[in-house]
Amino acid sequence: EFTAEAVKGKTIVMTTTNGTQALIAAQGAREIVVGAAVNFALVVERTRAALEQHGDLVMLCAGRERQFALEDAFAAGRLAKVLLPEGGLRRVKVNDGALAALEIARHFGERWLRALKASAHGRELATLGFRDDVRVCAEENTHPVLPLYADRRITAHRPPNEG
Repeated sequence: EFTAEAVKGKTIVMTTTNGTQALIAAQGAREIVVGAAVNFALVVERTRAALEQHGDLVMLCAGRERQFALEDAFAAGRLAKVLLPEGGLRRVKVNDGALAALEIARHFGERWLRALKASAHGRELATLGFRDDVRVCAEENTHPVLPLYADRRITAHRPPNEG
């Protein structure tokens, strides 16, 4: 429903069960990148640059209704796996959440759809008739937009060659 034609030049107000709270909690960070399967390559590029420049990175999983969400942990694990250097766990300090996320990513591999279908939220959405939506959410790199959060706003940044 949020096509370019529908939203271009407009301000959209939206809240989520946990995402909004997570973004507000992260205020004050140097930069806040909003990521998903659909913009994964851009998230990897931006977070890799930030990690190299600043030497640290915090991944915040929003969860769902104040609970753990498998799909969020999978996404964090996929990102951590890509960002960690070869033999990374011996040279990089990670917490237990990152270790668990890496294990979840190892289990599902690069199969976003499998992870989403396995999650409680994915199963609930399928039951409600939103299987196609889940499938779309699991398509990697289909939206070359990098949402950044600052000053209580998310703004979309596109790579220079994407317009």
